[in-house]
Amino acid sequence: MTRQNKGILVAIRFAFAEPHGGIYRAEADSKHLHGRRTIARPYVPEPKKKRYRIVAISLFDNEAAETDRIADILRAGGWKKANRSFVVRQALSCLLDDLANKNPEQVFQYFLGRIRRSPPP
Repeated sequence: MTRQNKGILVAIRFAFAEPHGGIYRAEADSKHLHGRRTIARPYVPEPKKKRYRIVAISLFDNEAAETDRIADILRAGGWKKANRSFVVRQALSCLLDDLANKNPEQVFQYFLGRIRRSPPP
């Protein structure tokens, strides 16, 4: 084994040692690998933009059961990834369609009318 290859192996072993629970990588630049050990730098991944947020919502038992029932119907119909989250997102989409182009007073009246028509849970 040549001295250069030995240095590369040392750098690779060092890169996967993960001291202190961190993720490390070796310098990939060949000028740092010629016959001597390299110092690994902490690997900090670039932050990715999320397209979603996890939000906790409260549902009454009957609402959760109905949401599950709808998801079951969709899965039985072939919609493989149907779940509670999907059903709630679709319901929100319908709500946004209903509230499109309404001013704040009309939005308030919309919810007031919905509450008056629906029986308490």
